[in-house]
Amino acid sequence: MIEANKVVAEMTPWEFWIFQHFAGVEPNKSITTYDLLCELAVSSYNLKAKTRAQDDKDRVHYLLMWWMKRKVAMKKYRTTQQIAGLLNQHYSTVLYYVNGHRKKSSRFDENVKCIKDFLKS
Repeated sequence: MIEANKVVAEMTPWEFWIFQHFAGVEPNKSITTYDLLCELAVSSYNLKAKTRAQDDKDRVHYLLMWWMKRKVAMKKYRTTQQIAGLLNQHYSTVLYYVNGHRKKSSRFDENVKCIKDFLKS
């Protein structure tokens, strides 16, 4: 029997597996760091808001381009419907951005500089 107060770092791999599966302690497998970064970007830059401002649309465009490259590593926002729910948009709007139908504005690089730095960190 494994002691309840034994530190996880001191456990053998077999004891750790038993502890995880039979003690009711499951690691959080439903969210990755990319998912968290996506949620933080949306909340930090207020990308959920319905707006027609060009700089906000450019930020959403950049976030979706970033998401397309990393969606395989995500667990919570893997599909267009899931990311659309996060952005408070319809999934067809996400497809419009992702498929390249939306043209970048003339100030795109200027508008996305802050979110680009945020997502690289």
